[in-house]
Amino acid sequence: MSFYRSSDHGGTWEELEDTYELGGAYPRLFVDSQGEVMYLAAGHQQFYSRDEGSTWLPCKHIRTSVSDQILAIDPRDNRHLYAATSGMGILISTNGCQSWEESNKGLDSFSVSAIVIDPNNPDTLYAGTDGGAYVSYNSGKTWGVINDGLLGATVVYSIVVDKDSNVYAATPYGIFKLEGK
Repeated sequence: MSFYRSSDHGGTWEELEDTYELGGAYPRLFVDSQGEVMYLAAGHQQFYSRDEGSTWLPCKHIRTSVSDQILAIDPRDNRHLYAATSGMGILISTNGCQSWEESNKGLDSFSVSAIVIDPNNPDTLYAGTDGGAYVSYNSGKTWGVINDGLLGATVVYSIVVDKDSNVYAATPYGIFKLEGK
């Protein structure tokens, strides 16, 4: 798989050299809020670039989930990452993906499909799992279940937090909005 970049908002594109081996299965790209660093998750491998994709360096590989919401970058520190995994729960890196620590206190399911950060309060995280939705108000140190109102849907495919901190969860029974946070 080849990767391309544009420096003129998509008017023209240039192919990046030596990126074919990064493709893997189902590649997903994550960019920090300042556009200084990019993280690439491809299959069960992760890479990062600090030079707009010209060079890519390996992360310590972890077995991430297969959804599009498997990585969240703290907007205050682009080396502080949260990863959704299949089987290991939520992992945290404070050194730009060079090492990972588990963050599962309060989680009942370690098959995590989504991890997102509240844009107005980066200490608040939401996770979607095979066992429902969870919230952390302390940067992932502890998690609490927030399944009330999901009509018994214990599988949460994805979670979105909008600019006003409204939280939405997609389940097999539909999309639900979290009320009374």
